[in-house]
Amino acid sequence: MLTGKPPFAELYMDGAVIQAVLAGRRPSRPASCPDGLWDLLQDCWEEQPDSRPPISQVVERLEGSHIQAEQTESTPDWDEKSTAKFRRNLRGPRESFTSLALFERTIFGDG
Repeated sequence: MLTGKPPFAELYMDGAVIQAVLAGRRPSRPASCPDGLWDLLQDCWEEQPDSRPPISQVVERLEGSHIQAEQTESTPDWDEKSTAKFRRNLRGPRESFTSLALFERTIFGDG
C-alpha cells in the first residue's frame, strides 16, 4: 500500500510470512510513511485485540489532518486473477482470530 509492494515482499512463500508474523515481525517503515500513518499501523498491530482501535477510529484517523488519506485508482497490475486469489484466501472459518493460539490452530491444525 505504501511502497507498491506487498508486505514482506522479500519473503517468497506464504508460510515464511506467517512464521514472521507469528514471531512478532512487522513490515519495516517506508521512508515516505508519515508519522500519523505509522502510528496508526502500529496501533492496529497491537497483540491484544482490545488495544487495537475500532474501525470507526481507523477511518477517522485516516481521513484526519495528520494523514489525509485519499482513495486512489487501482494499481495496473491488479486484475481479476488477483481478486479471485485474494477472495479464495478469505474463505474458510469466518471467526475472528482473537488470539495467536486460535490463529495457529486454524493455520496449522490442532495437532
